[in-house]
Amino acid sequence: QTLISPERLQAHGSHAKKIWLAIRGDVFDVTEGIRFYGPEGSYRFFAGRDGSRAFATGEFSDKGLREDCNGLEPEQLWAIEQWRQRYHIDYKFVGHLRGFWYGEEESQRHLDDFSRRLAEYNAEQDREEALKK
Repeated sequence: QTLISPERLQAHGSHAKKIWLAIRGDVFDVTEGIRFYGPEGSYRFFAGRDGSRAFATGEFSDKGLREDCNGLEPEQLWAIEQWRQRYHIDYKFVGHLRGFWYGEEESQRHLDDFSRRLAEYNAEQDREEALKK
């Protein structure tokens, strides 16, 4: 898989010819959605960065628009994963963002923790659904 530097991702912000964003370290070309991610778009703040946390919290300031998902509730991780899967359907996958999720010493631990907590949440949801039947 191609590793994208944070600087390269940032160069593909809302004013760029090709607009990229990342969610949970997966980088997508969202140029087709220029009305959302371009200079006048209501989601332009996602362009050129990994704003994973904001996909779950709705906090669109610099504090919320970051890749670090530590401390989020399991249902928030589930929301991030749903968005990530949706982007894989709707937009072209470009590569992985080097940093928190990929290509650094601690990256695998972050991915493993996210996946483990998400699996635990999904298993709990399945148990609750089974009890309703």
